[in-house]
Amino acid sequence: MSTSHEHRDEDAPVAARTSRRRLAALTTAAVVAAAGLLTASLPAGGTPHRSETSQRYTAPDPASYTDQAAGLPAGLKKVIRRELDLTPAAYIAAADAARSASAVVASLGGTVDDAWLDKDMTLHVTVADADAAGTARAAGARPEIGDPLAEQAAAKNAARDGRTYWVDRAKGEVASYDSSSMDAMDMADGTLAGGYGWVFSVPGGKARCSLGFSGTGAFGQPVNFTAGHCVEQDIRASDIQLLDLDAPVSAGGTLKITNTFGTPGSGNIGLGDDGGILNIAGAYRTTPTVSTWGGGQGSQDDGDPVAVYDAAPVITGMPVCKSGATTGWTCGHVTVTETTETIGDGSGGIAGQVTGFLFDACILSGDSGGAILSGNYAVGVDSFGNMSTCADAGKEDKLSGGFAVVSGTHNAETMFGDHFNLDISVGAPEIVGVKTVTGHSRHGSRAELTGTVAAATGATVHVRVAHHRELTATVEEGGTWSAELPRDLRPGRHTVTVTASHRPEGSALTTTGKTTRATITVPRI
Repeated sequence: MSTSHEHRDEDAPVAARTSRRRLAALTTAAVVAAAGLLTASLPAGGTPHRSETSQRYTAPDPASYTDQAAGLPAGLKKVIRRELDLTPAAYIAAADAARSASAVVASLGGTVDDAWLDKDMTLHVTVADADAAGTARAAGARPEIGDPLAEQAAAKNAARDGRTYWVDRAKGEVASYDSSSMDAMDMADGTLAGGYGWVFSVPGGKARCSLGFSGTGAFGQPVNFTAGHCVEQDIRASDIQLLDLDAPVSAGGTLKITNTFGTPGSGNIGLGDDGGILNIAGAYRTTPTVSTWGGGQGSQDDGDPVAVYDAAPVITGMPVCKSGATTGWTCGHVTVTETTETIGDGSGGIAGQVTGFLFDACILSGDSGGAILSGNYAVGVDSFGNMSTCADAGKEDKLSGGFAVVSGTHNAETMFGDHFNLDISVGAPEIVGVKTVTGHSRHGSRAELTGTVAAATGATVHVRVAHHRELTATVEEGGTWSAELPRDLRPGRHTVTVTASHRPEGSALTTTGKTTRATITVPRI
């Protein structure tokens, strides 16, 4: 559903104070000393890659993610339970489900009018006729012929009564929001009126936004993907300064301006876009992590950050969490997969039209540009919204907007191409052991090397045993993998090396993690 509605961009003002503190896992993708885990390489031709996903949808089993969920920060587990009413394992499973469902819907092409996931991770689609329903059913979706709710919303939008109507799939009804409720904060006039993230000079003072996702530019330089209205032409010559908060602004955090860490690069708002690039410079380097603010309301350094494994398209019903300077870590669900909104400039004018997705987590002024994730997958950056306080979250007429990393018709990939390649984390594989699989094929029993890795589902694991050829395996649900060992491998002890790699969706770069070397014992079969 495409709609037109006035929103206000979410930058906010600050006044300058100076301080120095360790920068770790900033509002979103941290700008810190690199951990030395990753290497990246450009494939021949530099063609961006889209992750390959099975073209039949099967809802993942949350039990498969129990071990992976156990490694989440304690504060993050609390906010997932509180704001999403999900167990941590179910949250990670739902993120994988959304990623897989989006790929299946894309494979169905124009036969699908709309798609969403319900709380049980069932993929629903609306189609025009029985033939399309059969195709969708064969792909693992639950089809519905016709979409009276979407027709009702479209008819109401055509009346242009000052409200924008959308289908609330969770409630099974048409909801709406009022464009006259949108507002934006003015620029600073010497007082602190915002929060944490980064600041830049604008006519009349300073403004504040939040960092988005770390990435690598076309020439190998470190960059950060954030909101375009934070990187407009009036500020491109301005240095940008990091902020330091002991809590999100909405929780009473004390704000300090610290050091210059780069300059604004390309970016804009309007014509469907709201993406911008920050050029990272000086002593800072990027890491593929997102701050959780200690589970919501702690400092930017509280708790372990979330590692980014890949980018993913959005789908209605997808659970998402966002990180930003003003409200910290908040969670909700995607409510509209793609919509075009008219964004206000905060002064009664129009900043431009933005095509993005809607979700119901809280974002406020100063959260602009902050990262939006589903599980370990980057989905977008905070762009616009109409909430006055976080008490508005959950109301049908109060929504937030995100500008996508790879989803829809306007996103970071379409704006920047090879000039933004998402930085991702690929861990060193852990070896669980060697198991004997009986009766698996016509060749009889075989030996398999099994293990786990902190990496995206679908990543590749490379295994080499002694002088045998390299074996490969695919990372499955919950980060597990298994590789069939060569049948001519003699029983006994052998040295193996195992490495994982992955090329994220929309990126031209492959990231390779550290290598694990171990001795295994191969049984006699």
